[in-house]
Amino acid sequence: KVQLYSTYPDLLSALGSITINQSEIASETFLPKLSSYFKNDMLYKIYSDALNVFKNTKAYENELSSVNEQIKNKFEGRSLPLISMHVSGFKANTNVTAQYISISIDKYLGSNYPIYQNFFEAYQRNQMQPKFITRDIVKAWIMTEIPPVTSPAKTLLEEMVYEGKILYILSEFLP
Repeated sequence: KVQLYSTYPDLLSALGSITINQSEIASETFLPKLSSYFKNDMLYKIYSDALNVFKNTKAYENELSSVNEQIKNKFEGRSLPLISMHVSGFKANTNVTAQYISISIDKYLGSNYPIYQNFFEAYQRNQMQPKFITRDIVKAWIMTEIPPVTSPAKTLLEEMVYEGKILYILSEFLP
């Protein structure tokens, strides 16, 4: 427990925020709540399926290494943070901290994954395929480098320009 907390404090905090709405890992209730959340039978099935689908991650590692080289060449002093995978129970696709980007692999089990039928529309399921993992990790990184417009009076045009910047940079790394 202590080693887990000291090795992955930011990642645990972010995972707690997403899954149990609690980010304070020092709280006595944090680990019991997180443990209880992941004891759900359906979530265990999803976790098992995710382990089966992603038993070999070499292709993603190669793609991300290639993108990271491009980032280093185009943006001096920048690189992707550590990348990890987690199961969130169909919550946020990516979880970003200063040191990590973690991807919720239970959202990439394939558009025909039977459990998705109960939770997602067909247009959503189309994006829930393993081939989109690298794209979504890189997009999450880009969004940390180019923060969105936070003005309360932001316009549709400002939002469109922001999204256009993200898509342009993404297309440069992943043509």
